[in-house]
Amino acid sequence: MKDLITKILNEELTQKLSSQVILLFKLLQSKKKELKSKKNIIEFLEKRLRVIGIDPKEAQRYYYLYTLNYRENGDYENIPPDELVNEKNFPSPKVTNVTAGKYAYAKMPFEGSNLTGYWSKDRKGVEQYVITSYGWYPILVYKNGKWHSVIERYSRSTSKQYSNATREGIYNTIPLRNKDIKRLVNGDTLDEIQNNRINEFMEDYTERIKGESFYGFMSFVINNSPQNISFDCIVTDIELRDGKVVIGANVKLKSKYRDIELTDEQKREVEKYFKSMVFLRTKILNPEDVEINVTFVD
Repeated sequence: MKDLITKILNEELTQKLSSQVILLFKLLQSKKKELKSKKNIIEFLEKRLRVIGIDPKEAQRYYYLYTLNYRENGDYENIPPDELVNEKNFPSPKVTNVTAGKYAYAKMPFEGSNLTGYWSKDRKGVEQYVITSYGWYPILVYKNGKWHSVIERYSRSTSKQYSNATREGIYNTIPLRNKDIKRLVNGDTLDEIQNNRINEFMEDYTERIKGESFYGFMSFVINNSPQNISFDCIVTDIELRDGKVVIGANVKLKSKYRDIELTDEQKREVEKYFKSMVFLRTKILNPEDVEINVTFVD
């Protein structure tokens, strides 16, 4: 329910102020002289936002929403949609990279040190919030209600910028390659990106990894004792079926572990691990692109 309330409030924010936010701004206006500083106002907002079901980390966003739409008469009910200044039209303040995460989390424009967040539209007119490294390399994109993140980290500084941008709570993201996240920013849908990724794999990687052996090891509890089990996954066949890459593989435990009988749950964990190895090895397929058919052999 809390997520639904937040979603509704955020959707209304782009067109008009919700009744809860209007009441909040009226209350803030009555206490503005008492609060005096920006720091005190943000602390006030943090407490009150929690009450109406909005993440207090959004306080900075609501501070700008209030100050940029300030009405001396307190008439926040009747702000015309074309006059409402929302986060897509906020100014882009210069911030330190350490504090950039607050702006990124709230999807507010900002300019850090070679780290920038801004709103734009793709070629189809879809709005998106983009965070770039060094002005051209998108590392995070918020679009259609979801966060997307780039997989590659080309330098230590880019990795640090990514950590700064996500430090306030951007955790659940859809991972994309650099070329794919650029396609997303340009206007390709996730389905189009996935189809392109799968076709690229089938054309360039099928013969390359067929017959290849993937070495791995996992920790399991065997007879109440934790053990590291090592094994080989050998790709036996690859085909495209119903929009998924179906990979067949034989899994063979290393000789010293041949007497161990894995449970069904442990076998499923091995299948997941193998799927991740394919992803890491090719840097093309995401786990959701793949169906794994594993046969455990002696």
